[in-house]
Amino acid sequence: DLDNVSVAGVSTFTGNIKQTAPGTNTAKITLNNASDTTGMDVGYSEGSGVGFINVGQSGSGLSIKTGGTAAGNERLLINSSGNARIGGTSDTTDQGYRLTLQGSSNATYLQFFDNGTGTTHGSDGSFIGLINQDFYVWNREVKDVVFGSSNNEKLRITSGGVVQIGGAIGNNSDIDT
Repeated sequence: DLDNVSVAGVSTFTGNIKQTAPGTNTAKITLNNASDTTGMDVGYSEGSGVGFINVGQSGSGLSIKTGGTAAGNERLLINSSGNARIGGTSDTTDQGYRLTLQGSSNATYLQFFDNGTGTTHGSDGSFIGLINQDFYVWNREVKDVVFGSSNNEKLRITSGGVVQIGGAIGNNSDIDT
């Protein structure tokens, strides 16, 4: 077991992480350098059943990278305000957006699947996105696309291409496309 271990330089070690304080049900690793006493904690709380990453420095964010530490390898950024960016390099604080998706090759979209749709990209589920600067709301299933406001359906595009506007279905204006 690792307990109160201090490692200098580049080292490899194995073992179990123990509780951080007697009587608690939380185990964590704290990472910091000589000038940063708050560092970052990576751990698990048995009481809540939740793993956690905590960056303790005020104003800090969290960056997840793949393929090395270069800025171009950043895949997820959560800034100190809690705003998240997936992909790209744009600022996550502009306009108050809580989640920003930034893709490449002129395509960025959010894909939706469930147990009834299948999970093949390109043929199952639905997506919303920006492709070559055109905005898409796309249902790949033989189902309707429904829009609502004030907790009521306002517009429906049936899988057959009929546009229904206002009110309950059967009590509205139909536009056959």
